[in-house]
Amino acid sequence: MAEEETMDHYEVLGISYDATEEAIKRSYHRLARQYHPDRCHAKVQIDTDKFNRIQMAWKVLGDPASRAAYNNEIHTSIQSYMNMLRSAENVEFSEFEKCGDIWQRPCRCGDYFQVRVCI
Repeated sequence: MAEEETMDHYEVLGISYDATEEAIKRSYHRLARQYHPDRCHAKVQIDTDKFNRIQMAWKVLGDPASRAAYNNEIHTSIQSYMNMLRSAENVEFSEFEKCGDIWQRPCRCGDYFQVRVCI
């Protein structure tokens, strides 16, 4: 699966999780114009998948009720995941450090275990 396919709706529109409704609308319109199949020049390869992801992100984030449900779903998923970690490895949230929108802690393999917070 390509990295872009795993992007959440906020990443697709290139906005922060606390973006205003106006910022969401502006970003959507800018990207829709840029990637719309009818507006692309012949020299530019048409990326209909990207356009479809932009459309889906707008459908969810453009409606306040859908956006609230989406945010709640993300928050619930993170909480469930953190609860699973705590029970599986006795991981405490205090063991994580914040790096931008990612929380990380050293992993037993020597690398870092990272969780992207999407609240």
